[in-house]
Amino acid sequence: MEVRRNTGVTLYAQQFQALLIKRFVNTLRSIALSIAQILVPVIFTVLALVFLVRSKQSEKILSICDFGLLRTSSLVPKIPIRIPLS
Repeated sequence: MEVRRNTGVTLYAQQFQALLIKRFVNTLRSIALSIAQILVPVIFTVLALVFLVRSKQSEKILSICDFGLLRTSSLVPKIPIRIPLS
């Protein structure tokens, strides 16, 4: 009985499929860790936004002009910093 080995694109597709299956099995084994990896960044982002909105200095941190220019009014008052688009 002769064993044919995959080569080229077929080999890469097989390796990619095996990697996805391995990740899925690991996710099922540690579901709490997988949920924590998703929820912890979301929770901290929401908390940061809440504290930013509640602080009185939220307007002084960063303001965006109408013309796509960025300025930091607390450091350099009313002087826009041009950001290259490309």
